[in-house]
Amino acid sequence: MIGRKLFSLVQADGAVALYTEEVDTGPPAADEVVVRIGAAPVNPSDLLLLLATADPATARSTGTADRPAMQATIPAHQRATVAPRVGIPMPVGNEGAGTVIAAGADAAHLLGKTVACLGRGMFAQYIRVPAAACHVLPDGVSAAQGAASLINPLTALMMVEVMGAEGHGALVHTAAASSLGQMLNRICVEDGVPLVNIVRRQDQADLLRNQGARHVCITSEADFPARLLEALDETGATIAFDAIGGGPLIGQLLDGMETVAIRRLPHYSRYGSMTRKTVYIYGLLDSRPIQYHRGFDFSWNVAGWLLTPYFEALSKQRLAELWHRISAQLTTTFATRFADTLSLDEMLAPVAVERYAQKATGRKFLIAPHA
Repeated sequence: MIGRKLFSLVQADGAVALYTEEVDTGPPAADEVVVRIGAAPVNPSDLLLLLATADPATARSTGTADRPAMQATIPAHQRATVAPRVGIPMPVGNEGAGTVIAAGADAAHLLGKTVACLGRGMFAQYIRVPAAACHVLPDGVSAAQGAASLINPLTALMMVEVMGAEGHGALVHTAAASSLGQMLNRICVEDGVPLVNIVRRQDQADLLRNQGARHVCITSEADFPARLLEALDETGATIAFDAIGGGPLIGQLLDGMETVAIRRLPHYSRYGSMTRKTVYIYGLLDSRPIQYHRGFDFSWNVAGWLLTPYFEALSKQRLAELWHRISAQLTTTFATRFADTLSLDEMLAPVAVERYAQKATGRKFLIAPHA
């Protein structure tokens, strides 16, 4: 099946080019399907690949009226990080949903079904993927409703699973008013998991509290350190998932966790507490270096965290259990609200790039490849 697909190409001159090309999916193998993509969300991970750290304010049109394209400039200090990509067209989009229009012999049961799927290059009209990467959406759920039913829901659920597997009883989440953060908050409210939400503004705190959040700390408020300590003391949280990635917040979290742990020591220890404290970084909203003043002990860990290794380690049974929960609550707990829907052509307009590249609450966009 021939259709348009969006590509991101880092050029030797320090620009990233975004454009579409006609691509033939080819026929599906026995265990594959071809999906007509109805909708695909723009996730932060997609933006990182799409823009290659380029400044959206430098976006400029380079195509024609019937075949739009654009370029943006990558800051000089960021070019080394994307140097391995120079000259290699990269298909964009990690998840989407649509209708199965062709299927191999072993996947014939999916023909005609509306499915959510994972794969590379979902910002496309058609895509060929393994049948195992597809999950049938419930009757009555549209492609638009199911487009974001995998990455954020699985990420939020795996955060709670990792918390339990590593022996923690509560968790902290930063940038908590994001689509993922709201989802995690709803899960924790439903499951009775203590959660400390970290946000920047009062309106974000109000948004979460209206969804049942008990502990919300606002970093821009003067009493943030005290509020954070109070929340950590009440919940006993010793693991955090951080979407910020830079600045002083990680150090503040570890400091607060250690302060609470020391309060509970039966006697003084010059090495501090032995309570294991972990901050997993899964985002990069702040590109500054991590800043901290060592007010904490030696029992701590800061590490990167990705969904993929945890997802790939899931048994078929556990994945089926998680998908059963997600599909049953797609329009409630795992619902995603979008600011706007864009066509592939509209995605390549400089004014649109500045909109969907914003790292702001309520600014998540949906792509409709056939619009």
